[in-house]
Amino acid sequence: MQPYPVEMQPQIVIVERPVARIVEVEVPVREEPVEPPPPPKEPEPPFVPTGDRTLYMIPGCYVGNVPPKDVKLPADCDLAKVTTFTPQEN
Repeated sequence: MQPYPVEMQPQIVIVERPVARIVEVEVPVREEPVEPPPPPKEPEPPFVPTGDRTLYMIPGCYVGNVPPKDVKLPADCDLAKVTTFTPQEN
């Protein structure tokens, strides 16, 4: 049994539809809020050392701000060769 009593050949049907116009909408890029830079910090005051600024020096043996008589020195250091430098206060 055949579905149709008459033998049919396939037919190609072209249906033209009206072309709708494509509308392009440009959306501006969302701009992130720009935060102003933080205000400049006050510069820190220069480091001013405190305490005794006297320097003691034994050539080839010792330089420091502690009197050499209070420091354990090598046996070949001569305390008689100590030179003392005291900075002047402004």
